[in-house]
Amino acid sequence: MKKLITLVEAIEKVDTSKYSNIKWEGAASSDKINSSLLSEINAAANAADITVTISTANTGHRTNTSSGNVSRHKTGEAVDISKINGSGWSSKQDAQSKNILNQIESFVNKLSYAGYKVNSESGNIKSVLYFGFPEHNNHIHVSSQADKISTDLDNDLDNDLDNDELEPEDAGKSFMVDLISGAAKALGLNESKQNRVLKDIQKIKNLL
Repeated sequence: MKKLITLVEAIEKVDTSKYSNIKWEGAASSDKINSSLLSEINAAANAADITVTISTANTGHRTNTSSGNVSRHKTGEAVDISKINGSGWSSKQDAQSKNILNQIESFVNKLSYAGYKVNSESGNIKSVLYFGFPEHNNHIHVSSQADKISTDLDNDLDNDLDNDELEPEDAGKSFMVDLISGAAKALGLNESKQNRVLKDIQKIKNLL
């Protein structure tokens, strides 16, 4: 048996109060951005126990990518993260020297659990680009063309396992449950709809 929860979202002007683990620089907070993208970034940052700073969304970013395609930034479907816990970095080595490399890797891993393809954007609905991808050694590019958050969860997990003992795939499923819970609140759903979502989430947690 599988449970499916889908929360429909839109590209809209940012309400910064919805995202407790996201800070903002420049004009990014005034842009219209895919709210499901922001909800997943916020959930991943929360799971990694960090805050992330979005420095660029649409405003100030070039229109086309190096390959000539229209950048997802210009359609409100991508953001650049330039700081982790208030610290920026110029390279992987610099991040290591500032003791934020592990946090960066943890954050990217959380996003990969949520379906983000690492260091490959073309042909992928969700993508996260960072160390090793050209021109992305000093920031994390996160993009999503999805207009919803969804997750499938099996009921075949061992109830005796703690989260710390889960295999990476199972830990990702548990993370997705927390992601949806946070997204329900971030969406600004009315109390009745939010309670319905939270009840369904509790049913899913009982399967884990």
